Amino acid sequence: MRNSRSSSPQKKHWFDADDEECHRQVFDYVSCVEREQFDQYDRFLKLECLYDPNANVAANPTNATEQPGVVIENVVASCVDTVHAQIATSAVRPRVMTDDADWSSQRTAKRLSWYAEALGKKIKIHDACKQAFRSAAKKGTGVVKVFRNAFGEVKAETVRIDDIVGDEAECRNGGKPRQMHHRMVHVDRAELCAMFPKKEDEILRAQTGRTSMALWAGYRPVQSDSLVVIESYKLPIGRKGKTGYRPGRHTICIENCDLLDEDWHKSFFPYAVVTWAEREGGFYGISLSEGIAGIQRALNKRNLQIDRSLDQFAFPTTYVTMPDANLAVQTINRAGSIVVHKGPQPKTEIPQAVSPEVYQHRQDLKSAAYENSGVSRMASSAMKPGGLDSGVAMREYRDQTTQRFAPQEQSFEDLELQCHWLAIDCCKDLGDDA
Repeated sequence: MRNSRSSSPQKKHWFDADDEECHRQVFDYVSCVEREQFDQYDRFLKLECLYDPNANVAANPTNATEQPGVVIENVVASCVDTVHAQIATSAVRPRVMTDDADWSSQRTAKRLSWYAEALGKKIKIHDACKQAFRSAAKKGTGVVKVFRNAFGEVKAETVRIDDIVGDEAECRNGGKPRQMHHRMVHVDRAELCAMFPKKEDEILRAQTGRTSMALWAGYRPVQSDSLVVIESYKLPIGRKGKTGYRPGRHTICIENCDLLDEDWHKSFFPYAVVTWAEREGGFYGISLSEGIAGIQRALNKRNLQIDRSLDQFAFPTTYVTMPDANLAVQTINRAGSIVVHKGPQPKTEIPQAVSPEVYQHRQDLKSAAYENSGVSRMASSAMKPGGLDSGVAMREYRDQTTQRFAPQEQSFEDLELQCHWLAIDCCKDLGDDA
């Protein structure tokens, strides 16, 4: 049981709330932050719909030119998939390095490297990192959660950045957030009862009718067998054992109770984060898709214009003499039409449905999308320059074409190393609890 927090008459923060009262402040705080940062979460949805027009169609906020069936050439998806294939398909092998260590320490480091590599393969860290890197390319930030579940298993799962609530005001000066909230929608009641058997009565009594829960559910209503769960972390202040140290807090809450409430003494979150490009004074990054979103919308409009012009104007018309007027009645010509006229020679007129400038502008938009994103058009179409046949030449060509994404490649490597480090930390905790 945790001790009561400060008895100040002012409204307490969620991490200063008394025992069994944390869930009220957590839900209110997360709802408040989401309202203040609505533009950020709305941007995530729009960027997801640019990459996949069929995503969440019922709540698709984009205009009619981005609906399924109209997006003929998706340069956003092409650029994201190309970079993802170039960078995220290479697995990172963790190695524990030692400088001027004795033979025993070097042997321990080598065995720890083997252990970390085997653990990463078991919990599929590389697969989770690949999905997180794709999310970073689409939305600017990707997150992998490495944790121990209630059954003592180490897991690595990709978390949608839409479900991570972090206060941008805490990062205004370029710092890292001091608290993080993971909002989980549609968590099964039976699963929660198995994880927290002492809270089974509260879980079964929990309701799903709150307005905030309907909002968080998006286009799908929260079912009676599902609940909204918020897992929150507050980092400690100072260093444990030193004067002025204040522990952090880790809670798991549903609407009507605290499922878990404990002190948090670690100086990090159990989340590995990768950003495509850092946004000054903010937690959420800038994505590859965000840089070419305007070009994609303009390309969608241009393709829509070309399609409508071809459907309405690209019909050949045949001119015949008066004695052949019955051809207009006898001939079934769905592709074109026949017009009777007085003249010596029949001829067919095929009008120009689309101006050449429109086609040229369409090509210019596609070129601008690849140039702005830095993606090679040959790489996006799985082609190589002529004359490059040896393996050395192909490696050099790949190094040159991926130089533009050197920071992102380093970020992906760092993401995998973060995940391995968090996994080893989880195993260490399991050993301490044994």
